[in-house]
Amino acid sequence: AMKASGNVFLPLNFHSPGSDGRLFDTERPLPLLGAAAKGAGHVNVTFDNDGIVRRVNLCFDGSGEKLPHVAELVYRNGGAPSPAFRRLDRCGQDLVLPYAARDSFSEISFADALDGNIPAQLIKGRDIVIGATAAGMGDNYPGPFSDGGVVSGTEIMANMIAALRRDDFI
Repeated sequence: AMKASGNVFLPLNFHSPGSDGRLFDTERPLPLLGAAAKGAGHVNVTFDNDGIVRRVNLCFDGSGEKLPHVAELVYRNGGAPSPAFRRLDRCGQDLVLPYAARDSFSEISFADALDGNIPAQLIKGRDIVIGATAAGMGDNYPGPFSDGGVVSGTEIMANMIAALRRDDFI
């Protein structure tokens, strides 16, 4: 299904510290999955000094290998880099993410997807980000919201894709 869709991008994983004195080792998707995907990129989050995730980077310097963020790969989908990416002064430059209001993006449970309870019009022609959103799953981060709550990694990614499409990083 991934290969047939032609537009699935997977995350890279980084283990720190790396082996042989490296800062980190890059773990690529399993070969079977990697071969079926269109590409792979980083999904790192950047914490401000107060522990809040306000900034993102569209490029990660993986020990000399410049790795675009998965959101950037979704924007490109085989085409040209985003205007925001082209304006970067350097790989690793942080951009302030203009978060949308909470609940601006639809969330679908895995159970509903598995049971086929998703109306086609809800997902047809849309960017779909798959990830863990449940409390306690480990992919939730402090966000810059007045309620002091957390934001899932998938919502950060959805906000990044939206900002790339609007070209309005701060």
